[in-house]
Amino acid sequence: MLSRLDADDRVRGKQFEHVCKWYLQTDPVYVDLFDKVWLWKEWPDRWKETEAGIDLVAKHKDGTLWALGRIWR
Repeated sequence: MLSRLDADDRVRGKQFEHVCKWYLQTDPVYVDLFDKVWLWKEWPDRWKETEAGIDLVAKHKDGTLWALGRIWR
């Protein structure tokens, strides 16, 4: 599946965010952990900053929000 992502690193990164969102919403471990997962640009409480280093926001079953981002090397 990952081999089908775009060769352009920027496009590939955005595509990978969608893969991660799907994974967190469908993997049995995470289905029981989160109520909702958003891409950063979809999160309704997002501030105007377009690049905050956050890729995904997940709402834990206890109501806390998790900001998920990538680490660059």
